[in-house]
Parts: sequence; structure tokens; C-alpha cells
Amino acid sequence: MRRLPWNLAAAGLLLTLSACGGGGGGGGDDGPASATSLQGVYDVQESNVSQGLAFVLEDGLLWALLIDESGETPRVELLQGGLTLDGSAVAGLPSEADQGLRYFAPAPAGPTRVSAFTGLRVGGGFNGTLSITALREDALSFVPVPNSVFPYRTAATATAMATRWDAVLTTGESLLFTVAVDGSFEVESPSGCAISGSLVPRANGRNVYNATFNFGPVPCQTPGLVARGIAVIQTEDGQRLLLGGMTRAERDFAVVLSGFEFPLPPALPASAAAAR
Repeated sequence: MRRLPWNLAAAGLLLTLSACGGGGGGGGDDGPASATSLQGVYDVQESNVSQGLAFVLEDGLLWALLIDESGETPRVELLQGGLTLDGSAVAGLPSEADQGLRYFAPAPAGPTRVSAFTGLRVGGGFNGTLSITALREDALSFVPVPNSVFPYRTAATATAMATRWDAVLTTGESLLFTVAVDGSFEVESPSGCAISGSLVPRANGRNVYNATFNFGPVPCQTPGLVARGIAVIQTEDGQRLLLGGMTRAERDFAVVLSGFEFPLPPALPASAAAAR
């Protein structure tokens, strides 16, 4: 699988997205409960080429971060919302529903509603055609990621997240922040934007965190924004990477977080510290 989070940050891809669903919460009467058996992590492929990473959570909500490399500069696209499963038929909830499936391109385009997603369950994954209103159609395959690559069914822990992270947000802020054992953090970006929030394990016993970011006043690019969503830690070649997608409650604006672990130096022994 591609090294999604940090490759984007290193390339300077600081894009603002409009928006995904928040917090991974379940829907109401039109919720995606019937798709809970699709729960897992997937490599999203088009014509057998990896396009990104997707999660179907225990509440049947899909979170997919996709990379569009068709232009001169790669960009992040986000697909998020509820799925339904009827026998072997997979479909996206209507975009106008509370947790309807939506495709989100970089701002200022705003949220582009998905006109349809229809497909079939195939083996441990599923295939489908994503029809994006007035834009295009994509034939996508959601291929299960082996547990050896991403241990989704291993519970996330607070201690795994409690370290220092060097990250960027698609709002334009860059952050060097430390997460406490209780999941909380406070940081000021180099531009002077004050951001606080939390990254805590979800209660479902899976390898996913609930993410909350609170943006302060100007000079933040998005003053007053409260964004909630999910985050995951992915390890590649010994490097721990952090990736998250969050939205405000109105589902009209989203932020993607990407970065890597930048651990604090080990504390000096008491004797060495005293000698200094």
C-alpha cells in the first residue's frame, strides 16, 4: 500500500476539503446498520491500482481517503457516509440522508453529493460504481487489508497515541504537538493558531481513534472551527504515521490530518541531569 499520510505532507499538499461525516456516529432510522458486517479496513483500487485507504466502522459508516493523481499536483478526495447491505448488494445511503454517502473535493468547490454508489460483496471485500454528480464515474474495488499490514481488530490504546507528532492539516496549519496519556493536546502552530483537542481510542475495541480538533480565533485559517472524526496510526518501514479525517457538525467542511511520529528525546538519568 502507498505511504499515504506522510507522502502527502512531504509533497506540500495542504488542501482544504469539504466535508466528511463527524465522529463515526451511527445514523438514525435511515442509518447504515445493515452494513456492519462490512466492518474492516480496505485498500481502495481502481483497475488494480491502489487509490487510498478506507475504513468501514462498526456503525456501517465508510471513511475513505483517496488520492487523485490525474492532474499536475496530487490531491486528496474524501468519500464518507453510510452503506447498506441487502444480501450481497452494497449501496450508499442517499446523499441527502443524515449520514448519506458524499464525495468531497478540495475547497472552494464545496461538497459534491454522490448520485449513486452500487455494488456487490465479493469475497471479503466489495466492488462498486461510484457515480459523482456532474463529474465522473469510478469503478472501485475495496480489497481487505491483511491484519499483518493494519491490525484493525486489535484495540487502539491510549499509550500508542501518547507521543509527539509532526503533522500538517489541510486547513494550512503545521503542528508539532504532544498527546497526553488521556488523549488531550494543546498546541500553537508557527502561524500563531491555537489548537486543542483529543485523540482517544474508540469504545468498539478496534484500532481506530476518535479525533477532535478545536481551532482558536484568527490567525487560524478556520477560526472557531470544531472538527470531529477519526484517526488511525499506520506503521510502514518502522515509521509510525498518523492519518485522520474530521468534520464540523454541519457536514459542510472537513479537515484531513497527516503526519509522522517525532518522539521526544529520552530523559537523561538523574545523575547525568545533576552533572549538567
